[in-house]
Amino acid sequence: MFTFVLIVGVAAPALSETDAIAPTADSWVELTNPNTNKGSDQTLHARVNWDSGKGIVTNLRRSYLKFDLSGLPPYARIDRAILHIYRKNYPKEDFIPSVYSTADNWIESVITWNNQPGPGALENDSGTASGSWVEWDITSYAASEFDGDKVLSVVLRFNPESGLYQHTDFTSREGELNQRPWLEISYSIDTTPPPAPTLISPENGDNILDNTPTFVWTSVTDPSGVTYQIQVDDNSDFSSPVYSAIDLHDNFDNNEPALGMFVKYFWHVRAKDGVGNIGVWSEEWNFTVVPVGTIGVLLMPLLFLLPFLLILRRQNRRYPSNTSFSEAGKWINQKVGAR
Repeated sequence: MFTFVLIVGVAAPALSETDAIAPTADSWVELTNPNTNKGSDQTLHARVNWDSGKGIVTNLRRSYLKFDLSGLPPYARIDRAILHIYRKNYPKEDFIPSVYSTADNWIESVITWNNQPGPGALENDSGTASGSWVEWDITSYAASEFDGDKVLSVVLRFNPESGLYQHTDFTSREGELNQRPWLEISYSIDTTPPPAPTLISPENGDNILDNTPTFVWTSVTDPSGVTYQIQVDDNSDFSSPVYSAIDLHDNFDNNEPALGMFVKYFWHVRAKDGVGNIGVWSEEWNFTVVPVGTIGVLLMPLLFLLPFLLILRRQNRRYPSNTSFSEAGKWINQKVGAR
């Protein structure tokens, strides 16, 4: 069984792009018409009707928008996300609502005040106006949604929804083409392949005892993730690998046949990031398998002679340096026979 282990490194510049994403759904809901759906309207609304004499809210309106982020590259990094909305009633009324996150489980043709998911976290309380257009930076929220289900929903409502009159009308996705809402997404894509790992073990030119060795190399890192490919071959050109594996992570075991003894093997590794950029191969190292059993066979004659050498020691018999092995053998046989 082969085992692959990693150890630590770095990666990568990027290509920047900007996309304009239209909403896939929008609608508005109203407190005083709690069961009425407004999904086909050409205008969206945010409104607070406040009766200062009685100190009560007499009506509220909120607008919902949904965007599909799945068209962005899978491993894009969102660097900037700006929501753009066109105010139809500007400059007659100059109010800017706030942007809240919300759940995605609403349908344009079904949503009403009574079944709306409701506002979540406040994402931006200070939109920036340029004439009729208003924009809100929701980068953090967009990045989070892209990392999740890749669907982004927002609610436009005033904060707070009490205390004074506020009202803004927006063009919906069914309205004038050049006034429709849109989401500006700037993102980066890694275009640099990861560097080559550095091989660690088996060491280059090493003789190893294990015919199912552990292969170890330094890891490299990338925001999109990294996997590895290894090849082991008895040819230095890797034309017919005896073992090849892809998509290795921190470690990997397999049940391929054990490597042969007294064979020189060559191995190398390369990395691939999550975007699909493939790095160059590491340098090529080689090793030879010398199994433990083979060493035992080589030592067996010495182990056989050991008892006789001990007998010689007990007899305190010493031979001159020119005594032949045959003479020593005769003496040993005599002693063994006498016993």
